[in-house]
Amino acid sequence: MRSKHWPEALASLFVVGLGQIVKGEGDKGLKMMLIFYLAMPASLYVALLISGYLFLLTLALVMICGTMLWAYNVWDALNTSPANANRPPSPSKMERGMNSDEPCLPAGRVGSKG
Repeated sequence: MRSKHWPEALASLFVVGLGQIVKGEGDKGLKMMLIFYLAMPASLYVALLISGYLFLLTLALVMICGTMLWAYNVWDALNTSPANANRPPSPSKMERGMNSDEPCLPAGRVGSKG
């Protein structure tokens, strides 16, 4: 197991959330993408519609929070292993059917109507 995930961190450096998606944590990556690319610009737009001063205040907060989210995103992609990384892979349906003592077909005649 790798302790550092450099390709994922590089992906997260360019696109927020992409490193998490590459690691298999798609829900976390998608949430980060939605916050960074949708919620933050939308809050700026709404603040601009309301007031110029509110826009400047919101712009400062979005710049600070956006930088912190971006830095956390790269750190998380670099240092955090996915939750299912230590779990052994589950066998496929074909392997379970071949390894079990149960018959592959259900009991009874196949194709009968009654």
